[in-house]
Amino acid sequence: MHRLTIPALLLLLAGCDTDEVEDRDFKPAPSPATCLVIEEVLVKPTTGPASGWQWVNVYNRCASAMPLGGVALRWTKAGEWTSSLGLAPAKAIPGYGCITIGGSKSSPNNASPTFTMASAFAPQIPAPTSAAAVGVGLFVTSSALPFAAVIFGDENLEGIEGVGGVVALETDIAEVAPGHSMRLYAGRWIDTQFPEPQHCGLY
Repeated sequence: MHRLTIPALLLLLAGCDTDEVEDRDFKPAPSPATCLVIEEVLVKPTTGPASGWQWVNVYNRCASAMPLGGVALRWTKAGEWTSSLGLAPAKAIPGYGCITIGGSKSSPNNASPTFTMASAFAPQIPAPTSAAAVGVGLFVTSSALPFAAVIFGDENLEGIEGVGGVVALETDIAEVAPGHSMRLYAGRWIDTQFPEPQHCGLY
């Protein structure tokens, strides 16, 4: 009867195929796509037209500052990501920091945001209709697809392309009431009647 000694067993294991090794500590290098998320969006103020009252919060979930050159906020019209606002003027988001984009009007009518980058969305982010959802997304300017987005309304009948080019009939969230915001909470979008433009960090 042959017995394998510990040295012999180690030699046999050394000959095994080790090409596929799982690195459980792997973390992707910081980049806009791995670090930046849309945290909260207000499309309609409590009263009156939306122009000048809209805002979007963007959060950097990485420890290092994230430069914003080459990053844009885009929103849809007729199912296409046609409207765009470059974020380079905001320069960078600190590690675990946020910026608030939009305005430049600020009062209790839109939860009194303090704007990091005061620039009214032109054209304004539209309200969804029964026939058309709306998307707000973050893009690397060289890409046609968002790396972070919220698609809202009844149904995505026009086939707005979401993160990774995925087209889903179901939207992330239905249209919210005037004065309410859409907030990313525990990985899903919720309707909140208490917008918090000054809040920084995912819920």
